[in-house]
Amino acid sequence: MKKYDAIIIGAGPSGQSCAVRIAELGGTVAIVERDYIGGICTNWGCTPSKSMIESAKVAQIVKESEKYGIAVEKYHVDFPRVAKRRNFVVESVREEIRDLLEHYKVDIYYGQAEPQADRTVLIREGKLDPDGENMHFSGKTETIMATNIVFATGSQPLDLPSFDKNDPTIVSSNRLITIDKLPASLTIIGGGVIGLEFATIFSNLGSQVTIIEFLDRVAAGMDEEISASLTDILEKRGVAIYVGHEAFSVDHGTITMRDRKTGEEKSVRSDLVLVAIGRKPVILSESLEKLGVQYNRKGIEVD
Repeated sequence: MKKYDAIIIGAGPSGQSCAVRIAELGGTVAIVERDYIGGICTNWGCTPSKSMIESAKVAQIVKESEKYGIAVEKYHVDFPRVAKRRNFVVESVREEIRDLLEHYKVDIYYGQAEPQADRTVLIREGKLDPDGENMHFSGKTETIMATNIVFATGSQPLDLPSFDKNDPTIVSSNRLITIDKLPASLTIIGGGVIGLEFATIFSNLGSQVTIIEFLDRVAAGMDEEISASLTDILEKRGVAIYVGHEAFSVDHGTITMRDRKTGEEKSVRSDLVLVAIGRKPVILSESLEKLGVQYNRKGIEVD
């Protein structure tokens, strides 16, 4: 059985930074990842979204080029090429992180880590599905041991329990950021930073976008002036925004919502429905209990 000074569960930004720092100080480190190296930011968040934003910026500049005296008579968005570039960027960053960890002699394991009470860690080889919800195991296992165990398990998208997870039109941000075909229409449930980012990307690229926000304004956690500016920009780009509305059902792309003040119901139809109502921590509750670690629904309790 291999023994380490530290085993880190999760190879996202915090996990990889922790691994490198321990190695710099002379410690032996293993890192266990149940998905791709790089975590949410590299694979499902910052990196792919910023790649697509660059493509969306170019598309918007072309649309508005006549304002600057440049006439572009014909253009089209080649979305498969946009997706190919996005995938290349993600894979490049992922490879850089892997090279960094290997440079510092960090051992990388792929699978689900299950810490035990004796500070051994059982690793069940496998990988998460594209939605980041269910593991697919190979049947192989390995046990390693460490003096210290670091939980850097990150977060995952929140869902709406009333929605049918088997409805093919309902997608999480994890799924939407990996698509290869541009939807003609997209409804986004949630007008926070994630929803607004996707609204910007897909409206610029040519999708008809609708935002449904439960609260009275989008970006409700920001100043009212910022919310107003964002609303104005998006509406000028053709985005339909319903604030103060609750989306309470989705049936194969048909979203039914209710005005929270008047009770009036209305429906919109889209090719895809993104649920972007926030994120929740990934908590390995069974392992934490075995180790006697205190935690709550927000994560591990710290002093």
